Amino acid sequence: MLFVSEFRRQIFLFLIAVLAFGWAGTALRLSPALALLIPALIAYWVMTKGLLIHRQKQQLARFMFGTGVLLVAGWSALGIHFVLLTFALPEVDIMLYAIDRRLGFNWNDLHAWIADRPIFDEILRFAYGSFLPQLILVTMLLSAKGREQDLSDFLKVYVVTLFFSVTIGGLLPAHAMCRTSGWHTGSDPEMMTRAACAFLPVYDALRSGQMTQIEIHNLDGLVTFPSFHTTAAILFAWSVRAIPLAALVLFPLNALMIAATPTHGGHYLIDIIAGATIALVGIVVLTRNAKHKRTVFSHPRPLGASY
Repeated sequence: MLFVSEFRRQIFLFLIAVLAFGWAGTALRLSPALALLIPALIAYWVMTKGLLIHRQKQQLARFMFGTGVLLVAGWSALGIHFVLLTFALPEVDIMLYAIDRRLGFNWNDLHAWIADRPIFDEILRFAYGSFLPQLILVTMLLSAKGREQDLSDFLKVYVVTLFFSVTIGGLLPAHAMCRTSGWHTGSDPEMMTRAACAFLPVYDALRSGQMTQIEIHNLDGLVTFPSFHTTAAILFAWSVRAIPLAALVLFPLNALMIAATPTHGGHYLIDIIAGATIALVGIVVLTRNAKHKRTVFSHPRPLGASY
């Protein structure tokens, strides 16, 4: 299998190393439930390799391998970001807010406009919450359709942009627009959830050192700049471009996800611009690299030639 041979040594083992390094380099402890994920992932990987032997089960093997890469990548990236947040580096909200103002973006006005339109608000909420279902769906579709190269390309760009995003988000931490704009209030849990502030207690606890153990229930997304929801939305749509029916559904759904990112993700406008830039650069780099490889192998070097 094409993408398995590419990822087995170059990506998967690297992710496991990052996972071990990420959690070992911090005072944070894993809860027993999370610690059990390590042997579970190893068992999952062994099972996937076993399925590769059976030709009749190649679609299932592709799907399991893809989800395995995504699981390890997501957990490793989370560990890196949590570790970086414990360093309590200076927040960059003032800079991000100033850029938004220069761009003419007013988060409060947008939030109020959407809140006055309940149906549109629910549509955007659904689109924003479709991140994880889409991640599984895209992997399943590409596996079922036998599009190994597309699946390989998707996994490569997704993993690289994910690690790039969480690293930037950890080095340039921000508490998100909902607090900057004054919507955050500890006495109003409903407003915190509605204004995408639900992650702030975990964010604050990590930065203050009060959180010493990571539980399953507090694995919230903590990256403000750049917006990885925006990056993923572009990658989801791009990955199914050759599957007409899927493209017909996922293109508008991901356009709505990006539209929901400011209010339902608590993001600055510049977060979205940065997230889109990362996705597009990742796609361009992958495409150019693939073209270069095809050119090299289609024009083999003559015997005795040197470069």
